[in-house]
Amino acid sequence: MQTKIKTEFKAVAYMRKVRDELSEMIQTDNERFHKELNKTMADFIAKRTKKST
Repeated sequence: MQTKIKTEFKAVAYMRKVRDELSEMIQTDNERFHKELNKTMADFIAKRTKKST
């Protein structure tokens, strides 16, 4: 079975890029990293709660 959609998106490369950016952020601006992490987790929990109700 072949995929019908051809895309240049590479998940592993994307995850490496994100990991590198987050590593740099935590080393340079720890407070901003934690604020963004908390906001992201709150958004995730809100979406998850909204879908289950």
